[in-house]
Amino acid sequence: MFVKKIITAFLFIFSCASVSAELIKNPTLIQKTIDEVVNTYHLPGASVSMIDTNTHQTWNFSSGLANKERRIRMRTSHLMQIGSTTKSFIAALILKLEEESEAGKLNIDFNIEQPLGLWLPEYQAWKGIKIKHLLNMTSGIYNYTDDAGLFREIALNPKYYWSPNVLVNLAYSHNPNTNFNAGENYEYSNTNYILAGMLLERLTNKTVEQLLSEKIFKKYPQRFQHIYYEPSSYPLGHFREMAHGYMMEKTQHAEFYQQDITALTLSWAGAAGAIISRSQDLANWADLLFSKQFLKGKQLRELQALVCVDNSECKSGEPLSAKSDAVGYGLGVGHITDERYGDIWTHNGGTLGYHTVFLYIPKLSLSMVVIVNQIGPEVEEMDDMIYLAMRVLASLPEIGSVKS
Repeated sequence: MFVKKIITAFLFIFSCASVSAELIKNPTLIQKTIDEVVNTYHLPGASVSMIDTNTHQTWNFSSGLANKERRIRMRTSHLMQIGSTTKSFIAALILKLEEESEAGKLNIDFNIEQPLGLWLPEYQAWKGIKIKHLLNMTSGIYNYTDDAGLFREIALNPKYYWSPNVLVNLAYSHNPNTNFNAGENYEYSNTNYILAGMLLERLTNKTVEQLLSEKIFKKYPQRFQHIYYEPSSYPLGHFREMAHGYMMEKTQHAEFYQQDITALTLSWAGAAGAIISRSQDLANWADLLFSKQFLKGKQLRELQALVCVDNSECKSGEPLSAKSDAVGYGLGVGHITDERYGDIWTHNGGTLGYHTVFLYIPKLSLSMVVIVNQIGPEVEEMDDMIYLAMRVLASLPEIGSVKS
């Protein structure tokens, strides 16, 4: 798979030098590389954060423009849409509820092996699908964002609020509404995480926004100072802090081509992708998630239990060892094993005007996030975002001895 080849190519040239030591010595090299990436890929701007997971020292970089029309420079304080990296938060919340249930802190018995029909019985056709199948993309449920009319309607009614029920019904009414039997294959579907958000609300009688705030954002105030769940219109204060996002891809979403999409509702993304954040806050999340601070023991193992993504290297949807060379997907997180540097945990996210990727590399004691404020032919897939992130890392002389 191309993603794996990109990562392997860059990590192969890394020495065992400390990333943080090189950042201390050479921050200007990182800045220069980010500037080159923004120019080479014709991006408006980018925000990059890197955290030493041992010392929690943080380096933030920005380049280019946050607003092309007004020529406002990108700053690391700008908020941007993080898209599907939201899924790692939702999966972690569900696992936290499982942990609390096992500890007797909830008045319900809940675990991810339970069928969806136990909690959302209104979707009878999906009643036997396990909650785990939603989170690791093996449910087979149709992806509502593949519906041909969805984005046309968003273009016509940019402020319309797409409720979770309406989004799920786009998938439920599709014929067929499942593409395979649960657990028998892997197929990415945003519907899984809209359902997961509905499940969280059904279990707790609280909104997803409340749960994210109470259990993550406000519980760790030193880590999360500028990150918000925005499944409807932005508060004015948040909108003013946004870097503007641009759609420059005309083949998939021609209705938004060359538009500033910042003000469009994010309700269409909901629990599948409606968080906005600074790059630093998201890098802090990757560190918190994988460092056994938010989830421990059984729940962290469940988060990191992988299934095969790519049929060319293993059977899609089957359990995958963390030692496998194949690309895997856990519960809201992706994984690649590098033969020299071991585990690389990652997820990307794309909306109509932003693309994000986080990388958590334990052996390098590194949590890294790259966010760009454009979707276009140069940067539209996870492969592209990981390539950009690894190109930045490879610019450090003791970390990447070969320039790309």
